[in-house]
Amino acid sequence: MFIKFLCSQLSSVASPAKFCCVIRCPDTSWLQHRTLSYHNHRRRGLRVALLQWISGLRSRYCMWKLQRLLSPNFDKHDFLIGARQAATTIIRAVHESDWNRIHSCCTDQGACAIYALCQDQKDIPYSKLLRFENQHLCQVSPTAVWRQCENGRTHVYVNLAFVGLRNLRDFATLGEQQEMLQLMQQLLKRSHIPEQRLIIQQRIVLSQFILTLRTELARSEFDPQDWLVDFYKVFGFKLVNYSPVTLEYRVIEIVKPV
Repeated sequence: MFIKFLCSQLSSVASPAKFCCVIRCPDTSWLQHRTLSYHNHRRRGLRVALLQWISGLRSRYCMWKLQRLLSPNFDKHDFLIGARQAATTIIRAVHESDWNRIHSCCTDQGACAIYALCQDQKDIPYSKLLRFENQHLCQVSPTAVWRQCENGRTHVYVNLAFVGLRNLRDFATLGEQQEMLQLMQQLLKRSHIPEQRLIIQQRIVLSQFILTLRTELARSEFDPQDWLVDFYKVFGFKLVNYSPVTLEYRVIEIVKPV
């Protein structure tokens, strides 16, 4: 039947233009969209891989520069361990607003700025959720190294980017878990987010912050204990609600943490 219909249509064709109108190609727009989506996904994957490669290259360059400025015997592993300890000390001191502890591990300028930050964050719920120990700092990477002369002294500065990740269930006592849960509920209420819409099997605090360390170059022998904190700032905070059974998650991001 279809062959007879096609023959009847072709017999009435008077020009090649009409012939082209009779025989049409199938619609392949869906295939083009699928190909475009595949290429976009592949580009995103390549972009992420490129950014990770650049970040790793920058970290290796910063470590090489530190070794060249300080000493050939500079131990990268010990330096990162000390940086984690400095970060946890500052986080605990900021949480407790402990001026003596802040002043003991910071430069004069850094101590004043960080203590002022403590006073500004007293009534902010998410600032009280930042309670990380060494094992919770899952990523530490140097981002910049430079040398600077101040009042006749030469100092070396290092910028370090940290990523902290801690589960609510990591706290040892039930009282700490209840306190963290109340702070999270206050954060949800302040953000106008209904708690019943969230998955509450596991709650994870994720934070990104920068720490700047400083040491003096004038010493005859390099001592890792001479590092002092000169700057501290939280630039990212997220509250992750996660279900290990269904693998579903909800993320609450504080757009502009202090």
